[in-house]
Amino acid sequence: GGEVKFNNCTTTEGGCYSTTVISNVSRGWIRDHIHRSRANKIPLKPFMAYISVKAPHIQDGPGWPVTLPAPLYKHSFDGIRAPRTPNWNATGLDQHHWLVRTQPGMSAEQVLHSDELYRARLRSLLSVDDLVEDLVRDLTILKVLDSTVIVFTSDHGFQMGQFGMPEGKWNSYEHDVRVPMLIRG
Repeated sequence: GGEVKFNNCTTTEGGCYSTTVISNVSRGWIRDHIHRSRANKIPLKPFMAYISVKAPHIQDGPGWPVTLPAPLYKHSFDGIRAPRTPNWNATGLDQHHWLVRTQPGMSAEQVLHSDELYRARLRSLLSVDDLVEDLVRDLTILKVLDSTVIVFTSDHGFQMGQFGMPEGKWNSYEHDVRVPMLIRG
């Protein structure tokens, strides 16, 4: 009948942006689970949906790392720069870990790429915002939001020029390890 099939493509063309695909499939599973229970007139059993997206991770490949935002958001955050924290492009830090201590500082080209990667990561997170908004709307429409626990977190932080490193997650400093964790229930 009217069942919609999604493929798990990861390109940025049209409806195949991976965050959107994961959102559609995950939310569809939740809606189907709830509708089946109601159609069969059985109490809704507790369930768990773990929704994990690639955004804002980088794409592997040659050249500078890049995060691919959805085409809809390709011009968002134009002109924004990576935060210039007190340790941004800091060098000559003899009392720090060897990886930090040996950084020569970023070239002008590295600064430009670091800023662009920061913008691209923000752009890709707009699709994550869409996923969360759509999920909460679905749960509200299904009248299960008040009995649902939502946990939102991430796997690691990221440096954007801190200690002279244009990008990465290689240390145990605040910018590498601090992640959001929000619980709503």
